[in-house]
Amino acid sequence: MTSVLALSTSQCPNSMNHRGLRLMDHHCHFDKVDCLSNYDIPVVNVNGIGDKIPKVVDDLIQSMYRYDKFVFAIPEFTGMMSSSTKNLLDWAVVASNMNLGHGKGYPWTDKHVILLTFTPSGAEGGSRHMAQTKAIFKKLGANVIHTDVSTYG
Repeated sequence: MTSVLALSTSQCPNSMNHRGLRLMDHHCHFDKVDCLSNYDIPVVNVNGIGDKIPKVVDDLIQSMYRYDKFVFAIPEFTGMMSSSTKNLLDWAVVASNMNLGHGKGYPWTDKHVILLTFTPSGAEGGSRHMAQTKAIFKKLGANVIHTDVSTYG
């Protein structure tokens, strides 16, 4: 049976992105709906292979390997993915030996990934980051099968 993690990469506990995933869960029945705000993840503060990864980060990344597919709800800030999203991706790079495998070894490597943004702005406002975000996830081994921006405007 396929397992799906729906993860809001917002640091806001009641973000639109987390609420959007919870609403989707009523129809999609994800195996887990989670939010980065549930974890006290520090800003990446290492710069070499073998540097210590905080337990909370390692536990989160290790738990992600249990899932077969991913739905990420990613906030857009100033035309880019949120810093919390980038921080998670940076920690994943550190945990995978600084991307020496060129896109291999990540929890989402060769797995289907959907990238979403829930926003009160118009589609242009919420989608400014999506092309770059999709490219980065693909560089990190994800098989990005769909992107979408849900707007309230």
